[in-house]
Amino acid sequence: MNSATPWIGTVSALLGVVLTVGATQLRARSDRRTERSRLSREQKTADYPELLRAARTLLRLPVFPVEDGDPRPELAAVESAALRVTLFAPREMAALAEELAAAAVRLADTVRELRASTLPGREPDGAEQARTELERVLTEFTEAARRDLEAEPRRLR
Repeated sequence: MNSATPWIGTVSALLGVVLTVGATQLRARSDRRTERSRLSREQKTADYPELLRAARTLLRLPVFPVEDGDPRPELAAVESAALRVTLFAPREMAALAEELAAAAVRLADTVRELRASTLPGREPDGAEQARTELERVLTEFTEAARRDLEAEPRRLR
């Protein structure tokens, strides 16, 4: 029995080392996951509103007069913010960001095409259709962003 005692002590010591190393690695992994989650949330709280702002600005751009602005800068802002969202957000949000960017492209293309082919003073139906689609996706994205960020909409009193 005395010869077994040193062996049990060695196994106990090794087991203690393995458990300590394992616990340290688990804690480090958990700390990294928490930090990534925090950084991801910070990124999303910056990128979600930026995507919404750019899309809403594009949405308000009239077809005529042409002097009211070129849709390309706002479209570029929508596409840039949507790309950032696809990198940092969950899959549902990434898919909605891509859908939002596609709807923005359709609206910007429609505005450019109508400006080139329609007489000023009358906003054709094509623009309204493209705006309605962008508004629909904006609403979906906004609701999903609130869920993702666990933000409750404010209630008016």
